[in-house]
Amino acid sequence: FYIAKKDQEEIVVSLEHDSPESWGGQVTLGDGSSYYIEPIPQPKLPITVRAKRAGEA
Repeated sequence: FYIAKKDQEEIVVSLEHDSPESWGGQVTLGDGSSYYIEPIPQPKLPITVRAKRAGEA
């Protein structure tokens, strides 16, 4: 997981949805931070998506 604004890379520890039909949702990173990616059908990686900090409106 690369965070452009911070020029930081982190390991994804957990991903809420990880199936061919639905990929994304709540993402937890190795540093303990959480982000949300709107679920989409499973893409071919690497892919660029917009993620919001978990808990933000």
